[in-house]
Amino acid sequence: MALTTHRLLLLLLLALLALTTQGQSLMHYATTVEATSNSITSSRVKNSSRAVDADLTNFATVESPVLSVGNTEYLRLGFNSTIPAGHHTGFMVSMSAPVLSLSLLPAITIRTYDSNNRQVEEVTMGQHFLNLSLFSGTTAPARLEFINTKPYARLEFRITYPVGLSLGGDLRIYYGYSHAPYTPLPVELGAFNGRMAARAIDLSWETLSEKNSSHFVVERSNGRGTSFDSIGTVAGAGNSYARRKYSFCDQSLVNSRPDTYYYRLRQVDEDGSTSFSKVIALDWRGFITQGVVKLYPNPSRGNSAISLELTLEPLQGQSVYVYTLEGRLVKQVQVSNRHTFLQVSDLMPGLYVLVLPAEEGNRQVKEKLLITK
Repeated sequence: MALTTHRLLLLLLLALLALTTQGQSLMHYATTVEATSNSITSSRVKNSSRAVDADLTNFATVESPVLSVGNTEYLRLGFNSTIPAGHHTGFMVSMSAPVLSLSLLPAITIRTYDSNNRQVEEVTMGQHFLNLSLFSGTTAPARLEFINTKPYARLEFRITYPVGLSLGGDLRIYYGYSHAPYTPLPVELGAFNGRMAARAIDLSWETLSEKNSSHFVVERSNGRGTSFDSIGTVAGAGNSYARRKYSFCDQSLVNSRPDTYYYRLRQVDEDGSTSFSKVIALDWRGFITQGVVKLYPNPSRGNSAISLELTLEPLQGQSVYVYTLEGRLVKQVQVSNRHTFLQVSDLMPGLYVLVLPAEEGNRQVKEKLLITK
């Protein structure tokens, strides 16, 4: 009886050891420093050797410039074996001061190279990372990772600071890593794209397969924070093994100021579990034209002021201009709020054009004004 018990305990220990070994084999850590921007510039990459010890208690540092002039810094690490395609690949990083803007995403890229450090295998920009917690105002370590589609042996973190930007904190790189994929998600998401239409932003995506898929939640952020708001829902297919296409039209920006907006999909399964798509960025420009200016009365008898109403808050110091049909400026009035009055008693009867200049990259607004006797 005692012998049997000992054998059972031994088998249990061996099983636990096998599971532990298997779990460790799924994770690969970078072991060598292959290159840094030190070799070509007075680099801000410090203590690079600390990024190859798989240790969260120390780190390499990328010092943030006080005021960037377009600085590019990078740290390239090597693995002791070739990493196959389909792995989660990336860096464990943190910031010494919180970063609260998604606008930094395009400035960060992760590159993979062959074992000779010559061939760039893949370049992935920040908006394609699977995890955006680094930009949520935390200073805790966070993963910046993607799923590599090609084998590689070298992994590089690269950041190009936008001109004039100061992060106010240094970037910390703890280690580079790769691990085997988790259990496949119930929904295999394909392309996710967006484009600007006449008065909306059209989003489209496709799935390669779906299992127990409930719906997709379309989420949007203005980039001045990492919080995403739900703006719509699209039903999923449930179960499908064929390519399926989806679309969503965001018409809620029609009266919004030009800005850069970020979109992502939150896919929800029938059991309530969720996963997220990549983040895409779209510039909202040039579509705020119709219905921006309302004039009353129009036509006007010209013996009193007319009401001028804007559907948007005016820009600071913004003015409206009144021109004759020959292009001669006859009146300029500064608008400080959405509702103001325009004196027209000094204008001769005739047809005029009221012009509201727009922000850079946006079309100006024109309205005709008729003055009668």
